[in-house]
Amino acid sequence: MPLLPEPDQNRITRWYFGGIAATAAHTFVYPLDVLKVGLQTEQIMEKITAFRYTRYILETQGLMAFYAGFGAVVRQQFTHSIVRFGVYYKLRELLQMREIPLILDLFLSAGSGACGA
Repeated sequence: MPLLPEPDQNRITRWYFGGIAATAAHTFVYPLDVLKVGLQTEQIMEKITAFRYTRYILETQGLMAFYAGFGAVVRQQFTHSIVRFGVYYKLRELLQMREIPLILDLFLSAGSGACGA
């Protein structure tokens, strides 16, 4: 009995899961990006650590300050990721090759990334 089932040739590719996963990952990274931008643009003469700046934001603006503008970022991230994954899998489907050489796969990835950008 094989451990993995035989690949089904009629299986529908669920490329939109890639867009959902990219958006979910961005949910956890976004507060770090807010913190980084805040540290870069803050006009404080003394050096401040990331932990101290995090505490400052929490005390002055609250937890939701780390997710300010998040709705627009989610829409942008989701639509770009969906396009990237959708174009990539559609191009792979058009090639009708079981095994794609690495260089061709790189070109497919770069092309779909450019479409999603």
